Amino acid sequence: MIVDNTCMQLVSKPDQFDVMVAPNLYGNLVANVVAGLCGGNGIVPGGNIGRDYAVFEQGARAVSSELAGQSVANPTAMTLSTSMMLRHLGLHSFSDRLEAAVLDVYSSGDLSALTPDVGGTGNTQSVAAAIINRLE
Repeated sequence: MIVDNTCMQLVSKPDQFDVMVAPNLYGNLVANVVAGLCGGNGIVPGGNIGRDYAVFEQGARAVSSELAGQSVANPTAMTLSTSMMLRHLGLHSFSDRLEAAVLDVYSSGDLSALTPDVGGTGNTQSVAAAIINRLE
C-alpha cells in the first residue's frame, strides 16, 4: 500500500490494520500519524527490532524542542518502550509490572499525575512519581 494512502486509511478506517511492517522512512510517517490519533507523541512506544539488534524508543519522533526545560514532556512513551525492551529481553514479569503501573496511573483519574497533553495538570516528574509509587 502506498504510504500516503496508508496514512489516510489509518485515519478513516484504522480497524483494518493489525500489524504493520514498513521501512524506516515510511514507518516514521505512519508512527507520527498513529501518535496523533492516540493522543500525541508522548504516548506511543516504539521498537525497531532487527536480526542482531533492537532499539526501543518513543514511537513518534516528532521533535518537541519547545518543551525542553519546562518539565511538561510526557514520559509515557519512553516508559512503555522500556516495558517493550524488558519483554524483548525475556523479563516478562518486570515488563508486566511496569505496563500495569502506567495503565493504573491513567485509569486512576488523578489529573495531577498526568501531563497537559493528555488533559492533566501535572508535569514530567508527577507522571514518573505516580508510576514509581505503583511499582513499590
